[in-house]
Amino acid sequence: MKRLPQLTIILIVFFCFLHDKHDRWSKDYGAWTTVINSDGYGYCAYLPAIVLHHNLDFKNALHAVTKVRTGLSDTYADMYILGSNDKEQLNKCFVGIAVMLLPFFLIACVFAKLFGYDVDGFSYPFQIGVSIAALFYLFVGLWYIYKLLKLYNVKEVLICGILLTVAFATNLFYYTTMEPSMPHIYDFSLVAVFMYYAKRSIDSIQLKSLLMMALSLGILIIIRPTNALVVLVIPFIAGSFKSTSNYIRSIVTSKQTVIAALLLFAIVSLQFIMWHAQTGHWYVWSYPGEGFNFKHPHFTDILFSYRKGWFVYTPIMFFMVLVPLIIFLRKDMFRFFSLLALFVIITYIFSSWWSWSYGGSFGSRPFVDYYPFFCLAFGISMGFINSGWYKFAGIVIAVLCMKLNLTQTRQYESLILPVDGMTKASYWKIFMKTDPEYICWFEPKDISKDFDFMEKYTVSNDFENNTWGPKTNTNITYAYSRSGLRSTFANKTLPFTAGYVDTVCNMPVTQPGKLSVFSEFWIYMPYKDNDAKLIVSLQQGDQAAYFWNVVSLPELVDSCNTWTRIQSSAVLPSFQNKNDIMKVMVMNTQGIVYVDDFVVKFGIHK
Repeated sequence: MKRLPQLTIILIVFFCFLHDKHDRWSKDYGAWTTVINSDGYGYCAYLPAIVLHHNLDFKNALHAVTKVRTGLSDTYADMYILGSNDKEQLNKCFVGIAVMLLPFFLIACVFAKLFGYDVDGFSYPFQIGVSIAALFYLFVGLWYIYKLLKLYNVKEVLICGILLTVAFATNLFYYTTMEPSMPHIYDFSLVAVFMYYAKRSIDSIQLKSLLMMALSLGILIIIRPTNALVVLVIPFIAGSFKSTSNYIRSIVTSKQTVIAALLLFAIVSLQFIMWHAQTGHWYVWSYPGEGFNFKHPHFTDILFSYRKGWFVYTPIMFFMVLVPLIIFLRKDMFRFFSLLALFVIITYIFSSWWSWSYGGSFGSRPFVDYYPFFCLAFGISMGFINSGWYKFAGIVIAVLCMKLNLTQTRQYESLILPVDGMTKASYWKIFMKTDPEYICWFEPKDISKDFDFMEKYTVSNDFENNTWGPKTNTNITYAYSRSGLRSTFANKTLPFTAGYVDTVCNMPVTQPGKLSVFSEFWIYMPYKDNDAKLIVSLQQGDQAAYFWNVVSLPELVDSCNTWTRIQSSAVLPSFQNKNDIMKVMVMNTQGIVYVDDFVVKFGIHK
């Protein structure tokens, strides 16, 4: 029984290894080419740039990705690397993940050299190296959760249940196996390490414990600065106000703290050094147009919405939060308030991010980082329960949640579960469905197939070099963009986006009532408090429009804080004069909306 938790950890990691070997490492269908993907390009770009090329030309380093992902344009790097040349580039991603991947990167360099692969940071050995790194840090995280729970005398059988549950009933499994270049599995392991050594240092101030706390905290901060919130777990770990205050007093007065503080400073300074090397400034906000909106947090959305609600897609965590809160409310008020405070604070911070859904992701991914804390809270709280019925119910719930999570993981991998934009009706339509007929079912109908277009009249604008209106158009912005760096917007002050304006003499000539104008664009709504409309109008000179077609847009957008494709068409009447002016644009007088990648076509309905 004493070795049962260790065996459980080995089996969990081995299962994840088999999944990787089958689904991620095979060369037959190229799945390995996307082990490093999405934000992972920015996180990993430090290593080939510095280690292999000895410079900070990240775009040149990322060019190697186009060799493993054919058809991918170099412009994808603009999402992660700001600036146009090597002297102006800024990697928007923090350096911490590169630090954790460095040993695996160096080993991959050796393997690539020995077996004839490109030593470029993104060929087969490097992709597999990142995947193996995730498995290693999964092992580290689970191992320290086990060691931490042992310090609180949690029974071995319960520890095994908690480890299996966090591994297979949550999206930790997905971010270990399918997106190992994202920061969550690394944060998970570091949080577990920090918590373990925090408990050890509370029991007895020792240099080793303080140094390990400083090491893990420092790397957490240079992965994502908000990870500094992990220090809020200390009161819960201490267990009482007296223990917490005594610990803080001991930390402040201990000479060993100075050494740990110097280590923490040295690690955190790596990010400042990188900023200075890239820009000449010691501090840079590397996420222009992105940030926190603390006045409008999506607190309930991030927990309960069908779009990305944490408790919807990871329901086991609802029980792992609620059950300890109920038990501690009756048995341990200090831990009740310290648990509640941490839960509320991190949820508030996470839900205040400008994109509270965190883009394309499986479930609500920022909470993954704090799973070790909720494992601890659940493990301690279970010590107050003696009823066999409650324990049996817990096992049943855990097994059902594992089944749900693994099924939804499969759905997400096979494009049955969308990366974003899920609604209540859609969620229940595909609930537990894995049949191929549901793959990509959620894609909106492409109404362009209903038209025969006259391609020479097609016009488009991505607003990088605005061809619709003055070059200095004031409602072109860098705040948000779907592609490139810029988009157009409309608000109360500037109610019309940049739009298509031309005389009808430049349009196709057909029978009256046959010609249609087709519009396709992407719209971003931070909030639904807008009255955005797509306007298609015809007018003579400065006179009032004699044709005015309006399409309300909020009702076509299921989710805020994500780019939504809009398609619309309007049958045009006969033109009154060859100099009539046609306009196609978005109008909005409440709140703000952003529009990008606007295409206007003319055609005949089939």
